[in-house]
Amino acid sequence: MVFTAEELIVTLILIVPGFISVNLAVHLFGTSRKFSEFEKSSWSLFLSFIVDALFLWHRKVDTIQKIGDLAIFFLEVKNILELFLISIIVGFVCAIFLRLGILDKFHNLIWLFSKQKNYVEQPWDISLRNAKWIIVKSDKIEYFGWLAAYSTHEQKREIVLGDPKIIVRDKQGKVIDKILCGESLLISERKIDKVIIVSYSLQKTLFEQFKDLRGRLTIQNPKNKKE
Repeated sequence: MVFTAEELIVTLILIVPGFISVNLAVHLFGTSRKFSEFEKSSWSLFLSFIVDALFLWHRKVDTIQKIGDLAIFFLEVKNILELFLISIIVGFVCAIFLRLGILDKFHNLIWLFSKQKNYVEQPWDISLRNAKWIIVKSDKIEYFGWLAAYSTHEQKREIVLGDPKIIVRDKQGKVIDKILCGESLLISERKIDKVIIVSYSLQKTLFEQFKDLRGRLTIQNPKNKKE
């Protein structure tokens, strides 16, 4: 099957916007996850459909005319610029969508009334996602601070502590002092022996809030107390 030049032009113009949106969304959101070619292609085609639909709706093009007419229509500079602008807007909206964790909220909703849930992510990412204050044990030294940053997905396991302090304990293990050691501290993967989450941020998921509430109600219920 031989494609004409006009058909190739229209096909490229219809597909490229989605790839622009996907790459922009990934860079704006900031993720180290390695997407497969199938994932990138699938999302790009999906977003291309959205971008093209918005463009054609705005231009009030509700009937498919000849391919040659569409090629001429798309090759107008103002139309190319508009497609590019819509692609950027869609990519920005997708980045916000990822930032708000909309898919995670749907995932948590499915597992709302379960004591456990499945994740496609690693426990490292899940545990640190909403962590605020943590303790990191490294080379027999305990560092306390707020979680400023942490690696995700395929990156090496690294943690950045904000306002890090060295915890000093007595022989009984009681904390007797905390020594400030700079404004921030990077702890590499090979130096991390243990991570203890002291507190979570207020941005807990609906599932985590429900679990906390159910746990408090269980503790307060006198029927659950031993006689």
